[in-house]
Amino acid sequence: MNRHISLIALAAAILLTGCSAGTAEERASRRYNAEGNEHYSAKRYADAEASYTKAVDADPTNFEAKYNLAMSMIRQAGAGESGKKLMDDAKKLLTEVWQDPSASPELASHAAYNTGNIAYNVEQWDPAIAAYKQALRFNPDDDLARENLRMAQLKKGDQQQDQDQNKDQDKDQDKQDKQDKQDQKKDQDKQDQKPTPPQQNDPDNKEQPQNPKPQSGISDENAEKILKAMENEEAATRRRVQEAERRKAASAGRRTVTNPW
Repeated sequence: MNRHISLIALAAAILLTGCSAGTAEERASRRYNAEGNEHYSAKRYADAEASYTKAVDADPTNFEAKYNLAMSMIRQAGAGESGKKLMDDAKKLLTEVWQDPSASPELASHAAYNTGNIAYNVEQWDPAIAAYKQALRFNPDDDLARENLRMAQLKKGDQQQDQDQNKDQDKDQDKQDKQDKQDQKKDQDKQDQKPTPPQQNDPDNKEQPQNPKPQSGISDENAEKILKAMENEEAATRRRVQEAERRKAASAGRRTVTNPW
């Protein structure tokens, strides 16, 4: 869609002046509507709005003036809150036109079409689709309404696809977060079950080995007794050897010589 808001011109923004018939209010309304059309054609949209407002006030059933008033508001709408209010007021006027069975099908079709454009511009796809469909009900040959309807439906499909994708990503993230929490809990449980190393006698001695050599179990007193016994045993052995050598020498001195030199 190349345009955001389509300003449907009905003979230069519905230049309907009407005739002299009707009540005084209806004649005043037609006169103000014609005055507004002149301002609108000269692109004096604020002046046009003022004239169209007088026309609607004089005759609320003047649907052409109500439609033109909405168009003049749309032309003036800009950014910010003031612009948003103008668009909301215009949308309300247009809706009143196409929802009133007294309005002509041609005018109702244009009003519904521009209602759809307002919704389209703020990415309200469902209201836009509904309005374009309504425009086609009033005028099945409105190719612009049909084209914009297709565009709005495509935009809605893209939006729905993005939302579904975001939901899937959120589910995957939640699943991953849950798995991470479970893994963290398992690691913490393993850490809690790990045996605590035995405390050393001297916690300040960081050089103390964790597996000291086993002690012999022999006291100093017992060790001294064993050493004394070993020394006594050794002395006795030496005495026995010495006694044996003396006996051998004595026996050799008493031997009888039978074969002298």
